[in-house]
Amino acid sequence: MNTGPALIDAHVHIHECYEIESAFDSAAHNSGRIRSAMRYPDSVPSILWLVDQGDGAGIEPRLLSAGGAGHWRLEPLDGPTMGLRHAGTGDRLTVVFGRQIRTAEDLEVLVVGTRAPAVSSLPLQETVEFWVEEDVLVMLPWGFGKWTGSRGRTIVRAYERFSPQGLRLADTGAHSRYRRVPPVFARSLADGYPILAGSDPFPFPDQVGAIGRTGFVLDHVPAEPDWSDLLTAVRSLKGQPTRFGGPLGSREFVSLQAKMQFRKRLGGRGDG
Repeated sequence: MNTGPALIDAHVHIHECYEIESAFDSAAHNSGRIRSAMRYPDSVPSILWLVDQGDGAGIEPRLLSAGGAGHWRLEPLDGPTMGLRHAGTGDRLTVVFGRQIRTAEDLEVLVVGTRAPAVSSLPLQETVEFWVEEDVLVMLPWGFGKWTGSRGRTIVRAYERFSPQGLRLADTGAHSRYRRVPPVFARSLADGYPILAGSDPFPFPDQVGAIGRTGFVLDHVPAEPDWSDLLTAVRSLKGQPTRFGGPLGSREFVSLQAKMQFRKRLGGRGDG
């Protein structure tokens, strides 16, 4: 089987305020720009790890029942992995479904490679322990203001216990360039475990353009991969993969965080 690199956005949400077709248009546009910058051919796959809320009541059922979105038509593959092809341009995206789970500590766990419902509000250790034994990828995504103090220590304990079993840490494009890098990131890299990356777009309409902008390059991937191909490639990573996309400028970061705080005061969810 011929394999090669793939562009992975490991943390994608399609929020209710987004037009679904526009979300995939943005992913295709950003992937094309990144392929050009990295001098990759158009055949290099673009793969979105699309994490819905734990109950699966978000974008996934709408996308599946409609058979796609606008010009983007579904091409079913195996299990949680499906292809999308643009009827006009022929552009292709691969989507892997997953779940975002909010824990009792108000931390997030991403479980990629499943369409099964997931229970929220359990302790972090219990949540990770359940999922890490499945044929899925379990990630702890960095969150602004959440990886410090007692919750930061909870993250470290989960990393120490479960990283040998496949738990991975994940960074996002939704942080300032002046952020202090979490010490557990350096520890993970020293232990030989990669830091994965994704866009983690904010729940505002103009943020739909962030999808596909941040991620990492995964090597040894078939042109039309299924989930087992991707999971094998991720688990085989030795060292840190090439990352694409950068942090936010200070002004944009401050503006988005202010909008998030205002949204919380109005009773909206804090994120994804």
